[in-house]
Amino acid sequence: MHILNFLIIPVILVSLVFGLKFSYLISLFCSLGAATFIYRQYSLINILLTIALFNLTPLFCRHFNLNLRKGRLALESKKTAAKTAYEQILKKHSLLREANLQLNKEASEIAELYRMTRDMSAVLSFEAIFDILGKKLMQSSQFKKMRLALIDEDVEAFATKEVFELKYAQNQASVVKQDVDDLAILKQALGAEKVTYIKEKSITLLPLAAGEEFLGALWVEDLPIDAGENFSILANQFCLEFRRVRLYRKIQKLAITDGLSGLFVRRYFLERLEEEIKRSARHYLDLSFLMIDLDHFKKCNDSFGHLRGDAVLREVSRIIKANVREIDLPARYGGEEFSVLLPDTDKGRAKTVAERIRASVDQHKFAAGGKTFKMEVSIGVASFPEDATRLKTLIDKADQALYRAKQGGRNKVEIC
Repeated sequence: MHILNFLIIPVILVSLVFGLKFSYLISLFCSLGAATFIYRQYSLINILLTIALFNLTPLFCRHFNLNLRKGRLALESKKTAAKTAYEQILKKHSLLREANLQLNKEASEIAELYRMTRDMSAVLSFEAIFDILGKKLMQSSQFKKMRLALIDEDVEAFATKEVFELKYAQNQASVVKQDVDDLAILKQALGAEKVTYIKEKSITLLPLAAGEEFLGALWVEDLPIDAGENFSILANQFCLEFRRVRLYRKIQKLAITDGLSGLFVRRYFLERLEEEIKRSARHYLDLSFLMIDLDHFKKCNDSFGHLRGDAVLREVSRIIKANVREIDLPARYGGEEFSVLLPDTDKGRAKTVAERIRASVDQHKFAAGGKTFKMEVSIGVASFPEDATRLKTLIDKADQALYRAKQGGRNKVEIC
């Protein structure tokens, strides 16, 4: 029995080394007592075997429990890692979904821009591209009305030349008269560089320019604030198309306009004259043709130089334009010769117009070298169908009348 008591000491040391709990020590002592009681009649080996059986079993159980705990912790760690990885995958999926939605939105916007650009590219007028922009804006936003005001580039004063308007849910843009606020808004646009919101007037303003040259402005009344970005995108495309149409107009104007006088060139004038003769013949209308020539123009060039002579041609051109109607076609026929097509005008009224032009030139004071001088014109008048029914004959008749005016002392109007 005392031998077993000695065995308790190493068992306690072992328990301390392995960090066994107090409950295990109690079970250890109980197992020693039970072993001593049961096997007190047997040999020492049996007692030791019994003690080993009673005490190694908890050790194996503890080892198994530790392994089980380690496995559980490993599984928890893997579970946490898997959960984290799953959350990251969900986050990436969410980001990809948002990116996909954004790409779809951008693709849709690009498609809309492409369609708008295609539609605008098919037209060659400011009113048409303005109408397309307004209808495209209606699809995404509600507004009161949209206006486009263009300044007159041919005059020095700050004035509008064309004004277009499109109201919300309106079928077609239309040409309108200048409003009292148009000039004030244009002046505000003059100092702006991009799309600007003017709170006091509740308008979104887009200035229109080509380089340093201010051309006009486009503005939208009562456009929702959240529609500003969409409007900016559409407005940028509109600006590109606006410049294209303006360039086309300028090229077209250069092709049919004389660079010095600002009047139509002879080729275009003759084409229009041919068309008007055919139209007048179809509808039984009168048509008149004026041939105008500056008297003693060579003397002007010799006295004041060709630069001053060019200035005289420009001033005479302005006088002719000021004395004819919008539907009439004044042209520079060649050199110091001018011509005017007067649709729906008989010979009597044509003579009145010719006299008005002659008198205006005669009364005008031309200046050169600090001095003023006078210029005179002679004019020949011929009419369709009274004098001729064909273009060449009509021109010849007017030219013959002009020759008689020259022969009769110049500064005169002669009718065929």
